[in-house]
Amino acid sequence: MISTFNSKEEVESAIAKVNEIADNIVSNATGSTYDKVKYVHDWIVENVEYDNDDLDNNDNIYGTFVNKKVVCEGYAEALKFLLDKLNIPCVLVYGEGYDDNGNTEAHAWNYVQMDDEKWYAVDPTWDDPIYVGSANGILTNSKKYAYFLKGSDTFNKNHVSDGDVSGTGQDFKYPELSKEDYK
Repeated sequence: MISTFNSKEEVESAIAKVNEIADNIVSNATGSTYDKVKYVHDWIVENVEYDNDDLDNNDNIYGTFVNKKVVCEGYAEALKFLLDKLNIPCVLVYGEGYDDNGNTEAHAWNYVQMDDEKWYAVDPTWDDPIYVGSANGILTNSKKYAYFLKGSDTFNKNHVSDGDVSGTGQDFKYPELSKEDYK
């Protein structure tokens, strides 16, 4: 989880690479707000792998767009970065995710505001195939979108947000999620 940029030139080059890739993705995200959010979500899920190797830049958008291997923070930051470029309101959310056995881990995901003015949760990390035990390795749409535009009644069963994003005790108030999933 180290940044590998050691000079102003390297930073500028990294920014240019990220923007080039992101601008290409955004240029292909067309249609309704739903269509754009789905396209960006799908690009991330289909092109990025979860980093089990602790690679450099595995928790930022450079790792997402250039290396294509990140942890949850990289997935969530990439979704926010792309939706910001599309002028779709999106926030990063930090907290804990719970597996089926009740084990917890620090986790990051997003809340996205849709055209109905309500906020919905999106977790591109958990929609990534690495977390799916589907038959013959085929990712079904129901699994690919298990954490896509979900309301609190569904999403909060295994995600709990924590407003202390900086570790300083200053709590960030997240937007209130719709109770129901997006329709």
